[in-house]
Amino acid sequence: MEKRYKEENKSLWKISKLISRAQKPEQVILGISKEATRLLNGDSSFIWILQEKNLNLVKGYKLSREYTSKLSLKIEEEFIKKNIKINQTFSSSNIEKDSRIFLPKVLKKEGVVSLICTPVKVEDKLIGILTVFSKKSKVWTKRESRILNMLAEQTANILERMRYQKHLEESSIHDWLTGLYSRVYFLTRAQEEIARSSRKREYVSFLFCDIDKFKAYNRIEGYTEGDGLLCRTAKAIESSLRKEDTLCRYGGDEFVILLPNTDPSQAKRIAKRVRKAFIETIKVDTYGILLNLSIGIASYPIHGISVEDLLVKADRSMTFAKHSSIGKKVFIWNQWKIKVNEPKFYEEDLLPEIIFALAKTVNLKDGYTSEHSRRVSEQASLFAKRIGLGEKSIRIIKTASLLYDIGKLIIPGHILNKPAPLNQEEWEIIKRNAENSTRIIKYIRGLENIIPVIREIRETWNGKGYPNGLSGEQISTEARVIALVDTYQALISTRPYRKKLRKEEAIKELKNEAGKKFDPKLVQDFLQILP
Repeated sequence: MEKRYKEENKSLWKISKLISRAQKPEQVILGISKEATRLLNGDSSFIWILQEKNLNLVKGYKLSREYTSKLSLKIEEEFIKKNIKINQTFSSSNIEKDSRIFLPKVLKKEGVVSLICTPVKVEDKLIGILTVFSKKSKVWTKRESRILNMLAEQTANILERMRYQKHLEESSIHDWLTGLYSRVYFLTRAQEEIARSSRKREYVSFLFCDIDKFKAYNRIEGYTEGDGLLCRTAKAIESSLRKEDTLCRYGGDEFVILLPNTDPSQAKRIAKRVRKAFIETIKVDTYGILLNLSIGIASYPIHGISVEDLLVKADRSMTFAKHSSIGKKVFIWNQWKIKVNEPKFYEEDLLPEIIFALAKTVNLKDGYTSEHSRRVSEQASLFAKRIGLGEKSIRIIKTASLLYDIGKLIIPGHILNKPAPLNQEEWEIIKRNAENSTRIIKYIRGLENIIPVIREIRETWNGKGYPNGLSGEQISTEARVIALVDTYQALISTRPYRKKLRKEEAIKELKNEAGKKFDPKLVQDFLQILP
C-alpha cells in the first residue's frame, strides 16, 4: 500500500514539473498518457481532446500511427456526429466480448485485450477522453479508476489554464472588435522594424488613417452599425496591403499601418490604394454623411528616427488631410509642411473644431447651457457687427460666448438645475464659474485672448459684479456685449426656477438694469436691433 502511494506521489510530482515546463497542449497530453500507462501498469494509452478550432488533438503512447489515426476518426464520428457522451469511467476486461467497444478488430491487431476509459471534462462539459490499454485480460480496480480520474482532471485543468493564457495573450495582441493587431503589439513591432531598418539602411513608412464623419455616422446609425463600419474598414484596408505590412486599430476610428522597406513615394501609392479599397467597400454616402478616409504619411529616417515622432507626424499629416480645403485626402509630412502656414491652418481649421467640441461637452452636463451659448454667440456677434466693432472683437465675442460657461462642468448638477433660489454656499460655487472656465481654457493654444473677456462677463456697470468688482468702461466692450445678450436670452428662456418671459417683459427688465448691470448705451443700441 505504501509503495502505491509513493508511486502516486511521484507521478503527481512529475505532472507538476510537466505543468511548469509545458509550452504546448501536445506536450501536456503526451506526458499525461505516459504517466497513465505507467501508473495503471498498462501497455499503451490514448488521449483525444476536442478543441475549438482544431477539431481534435490526439496523442497515442506506444500505439501505431495507423491505430491512433483510425481511433481518432472513429471517436470524432461517435462523439461529434452522433453526439454520444461518456459521463463516467468505464472499463472492459475483454474487449472482444464487450459490445460497447468500437474498432475491436483494430484493437486486436494492436494486441489489446482490455481497457479503461474516462471522460476529460471542464465544468461538466466533455472535452475529451483518456484511455489506457492492456494486452492482458485485466479487471481494473477502483484505485486504478481513481488514478485515471485524477489524471483526467489534471489534464482538463492544465489545458483550460493554457487556453486562458492563450486568450490573454491574443487579447493583448489583437483588437477585440476588428481582430487586427492591437496598439500595444503594433508599437513593439514598429520598434523592432525601426531597429532592423537602421542596421540595413532601409526606409520604413507609417500610414495614419482616420474615418471622416465617423461620429456623425455613429449618432445616426447607432453604435452597432458603427462597429460594423469599423470591421468593414479593417477588411478593406487589409485587402489592399502587402504580406509584410502590419495593420493595427490604433484607437476609435483610427488605423495605423507599418510599411517595411517603403519610401514616402511608395507609401503614397499604397495609401491611395488603401483609400480606393475603402471607398469601393464602404457605402460612403449614408443619410447625407460623406464618409471618407484621410491618410497621413511619415517615413523613417527622412521625417524622424523614433516611432513616437513618426506617428505624431503621420497623425498631424492625417489631420491636415481631414480638414484641408484642397480636396486631397493623402498627405506626406514634409509636403504639406512646406506648402502650408501651420499656425494659420491651426487657427482657421483646427481651432474652430476644438471650440465646437468644448461647447458640445457642456451639453453633457447641462443641455440648456449648450443651446443657450449658441444663441448668445449668434446674437452677440450680430450685435457687435451692427455697432461697428472690428473683426477681431467679433471673433472674440463669438468664441467667448460659446465657452464662458464651460466652467459649469465642475459645478454639481443639483445646483445648476435647482428649482428653488440658491443658498449662500451654492451661490459662492456658481460665482466660481468664470474662474473654472479660464482654468479649462488656458491650456488651449489660440484661446488666450478670450480669457480676460470670460473673467469680466459677470462684472456689472455699477461695480457690484464679480470676481473683481470692475465698473463702467473698466469692463471690456466684448464682455459688456456678451453680458447683455446673455441676460436677454436667459429672460426669454424657461429655466428650472422660473418660466420664460414675453419679449416685452424682457425688454422692460433690460431697461430697468441699464446703468446698473448694463452699459446704458449698449442697452439702447441692442433694443433697436431686436426684431
